[in-house]
Amino acid sequence: MPPPAAGGALRGRLSGPEVSKYFETFAETFLKDKIHFGKEVRRIRRHPSGEGWQFDVHDSGSGRVVTRDVPKVPEILGPEAALAAHFTGPVMHTADFAAKVDELLSSVPAAQPDPSLDEPSVVVVGGGKSAQDVCAFLANEGRKVTLICHNLDAILAYPVPLPAALRNSRFLAVISPYIHLRTKLERFLHTTWLGKHITRFIWYALFQSAYLAERVPAGSPLRNSVSPFWHVRINDEGVPRENSFYGLAVAGKIEVITPAHVSGFGADGKTVVLEDGRTLRASAVVLGTGYKSSWESLFDEETIEELGLSPQLADPNASKTYHWDYATLSGPPPTHPDTQRWSSAIYRGLVPVKNITRRDIAVNGTCVRLTSSPPRSPARSELSLTSQLSANNGYTSEIAAHWISSYFLGDEMRLPGSTQEALAASEREAAWLKQRYPQVPTALNPSYAGFLTFLTYVSTIPTSD
Repeated sequence: MPPPAAGGALRGRLSGPEVSKYFETFAETFLKDKIHFGKEVRRIRRHPSGEGWQFDVHDSGSGRVVTRDVPKVPEILGPEAALAAHFTGPVMHTADFAAKVDELLSSVPAAQPDPSLDEPSVVVVGGGKSAQDVCAFLANEGRKVTLICHNLDAILAYPVPLPAALRNSRFLAVISPYIHLRTKLERFLHTTWLGKHITRFIWYALFQSAYLAERVPAGSPLRNSVSPFWHVRINDEGVPRENSFYGLAVAGKIEVITPAHVSGFGADGKTVVLEDGRTLRASAVVLGTGYKSSWESLFDEETIEELGLSPQLADPNASKTYHWDYATLSGPPPTHPDTQRWSSAIYRGLVPVKNITRRDIAVNGTCVRLTSSPPRSPARSELSLTSQLSANNGYTSEIAAHWISSYFLGDEMRLPGSTQEALAASEREAAWLKQRYPQVPTALNPSYAGFLTFLTYVSTIPTSD
């Protein structure tokens, strides 16, 4: 992929068509005949012999890509609730937005130029990236849009493109504590009183400068975001643009109501009701409410239990056995109740602990899909389930893919010698996640691997022609 042009509207950032062309070229060059489109894996189970796997595959015949993402739709805002309330507008999840965007645009008239008119708006529920992208798209299409959420993602933004020396450095990795502090600088920043205050000031300045770059005024609901230090919901907005979510919201083309929660549809069939009793006229509702595990639809209960893919009850003594006395982790926010209760038993976010010695299933990637890996013998098959969180998805997934390949091929590797050793290592990693991100219940959704490499990567990736 050639580097993006320094000038232009994107100011050195890759465009969607550029990324799409790269993926198409990569797939044509390296993955031809290895990807089967229009296929949906509906059930996976062990072969009766105990070796390898059996698949139930549905051929859609459409040639379209079928993913295993399962939208999380609150019952109070789902299609059945909309039908019961006689809601007159379309209701959809962001996962279906691309397929139904023409239907939505045709049913929702363009916004009137007079802002004083009380016309209905497209209500988008959720504060994450997909919800923001939908808002920006609709606003750019001239529709009135209102975003309702508990809080927004934190952001990075800069008035000018950052120099390569900074973008390709370990700056964010160094100021973010990790399970291992390998350098004197990291130990100083995260284990000393002075280092703690320096680190926290850097984080504060970094994100306050982002709001200044986006021209978000003090007291604006756009500043109601998650804590950038204690959370993984951080978006890199780059150089501000007028047609971006923040540019449009600051210009008044997107209304943001936060903190707020939608309690359901109004009885008149034309409104949504907030928990505080307010009503909002709605021409359509788009749900950016995340995803739930898809593994329950892929595996039966027996297989899920055998592999240890379901959330595990957390060891109540783990926080005492494993604890990191980092100064920067003092005074954390309240722990999410699901974070306290549940834990994940997937070694390094790659292999289910219960299955680690069999070398026939692994986890990789950023969304829930399933691919079949080349077997070590004709009678044996391996599975690679994709599901991982990272701030550098491409880099993390590539490294994990190489690791998984060696794992499936039976190469010599530094692996735990037993299931018990793997479980102990996973418990340590889970304890770290609970202390580092106390408000992120990663283990509750078993489709997430439960091991975050967030902000711990080196941005410069050596390449060759």
